[in-house]
Amino acid sequence: MGKFNDAIIENEDMGYLYGKYNSDRPRQVQELALLGASLAQIAAVMCVTVNTINNWKKNHKEFAVALAMGEMPADGAVAASLYKCAIGYEYEEEVTKMVDGIPTTITIKKRKLPDPWSAAKWLSMRQKENWSASPKGLGEGGTTNIQINQFDLSKVSTEEMQLLKQIGIKQLKPGVDSGAE
Repeated sequence: MGKFNDAIIENEDMGYLYGKYNSDRPRQVQELALLGASLAQIAAVMCVTVNTINNWKKNHKEFAVALAMGEMPADGAVAASLYKCAIGYEYEEEVTKMVDGIPTTITIKKRKLPDPWSAAKWLSMRQKENWSASPKGLGEGGTTNIQINQFDLSKVSTEEMQLLKQIGIKQLKPGVDSGAE
């Protein structure tokens, strides 16, 4: 057998393969969780199913604790980053510029503006009742039955009408439905 296959056979007794639990599993799961791995990814690395991971969580307290200890810092770091992006932040950046022919490193203070997507995501997670993805009052699936078939362009100036014609919007004649001209 090749070098890799020999290593698999040697490690088989240590429980690294074929769904065996061993004393090193808590360390492994904590490190994988710290990396942000999902349960499916953790299961794949450990050569087991997600059901096996869930059983290990139930039957091995040290495994469940290690998983939680890995997930909390990773989730916390991501949440903190999302929050910073949502509200904006200041940071310093070192740049090198030529000053009188000499390369000089200076520190510049910069500002990252708030990111609307991050703010909406943060609020949708923290205040679901106020910031859900589907606004209140909409039908099933977040859609409405409102159809706009005609625009009232009677109060549009000549200049505005010319602009509308340039971009392809034409006045519908009274009594003509929206599909015909």
